[in-house]
Amino acid sequence: MESIIDTLHSIARVRGFTDILEGDEEDSSKIEFTDVSNTRKLVVLFASGEVGKPDVHPFLATLEETQATEGILVVPKKITTGAVKEIKRHPVPIHVFMHTELVFDIMTHDDCPQYEVVPPEQHAAIFAAFASADKLPRLKKDDPVARYMGLQKDAIVKVTYPSSIVVSSVFYQIVV
Repeated sequence: MESIIDTLHSIARVRGFTDILEGDEEDSSKIEFTDVSNTRKLVVLFASGEVGKPDVHPFLATLEETQATEGILVVPKKITTGAVKEIKRHPVPIHVFMHTELVFDIMTHDDCPQYEVVPPEQHAAIFAAFASADKLPRLKKDDPVARYMGLQKDAIVKVTYPSSIVVSSVFYQIVV
């Protein structure tokens, strides 16, 4: 469980959340993070079993109670299609991770390139260089890296592959 918590802290840092909010120490089913300005909040909740549509409603209620701007639901087993539909309907971006996906931090692997979110004000320059968004390689919204970074549709990421032989390789991807 410690490695899962470490990976969740890494996910929060990548998404710009720097501070852990003090909470109820007896409630180990929830972790809350906030950014430096206290304007954004990430709430992580842990499910104890298979998650169905009725099980999602308390999670969504917790997001609303805590005024979260993002949510992560960590599940030990599968999540039903009905539950996924309920999550997608919610206005707050929510990502679902299986325990097994969080045991190892994918962004720390030696073969993982460096990912950097491109600010929206720089999108026009990238589109000009590549003629349009249609020319950029695509990164699916449900890709593990996109979920890890909390990327939404139309976000652009700069991907840098390090090389010990030549200059690093850089390219851009758009989230679809």
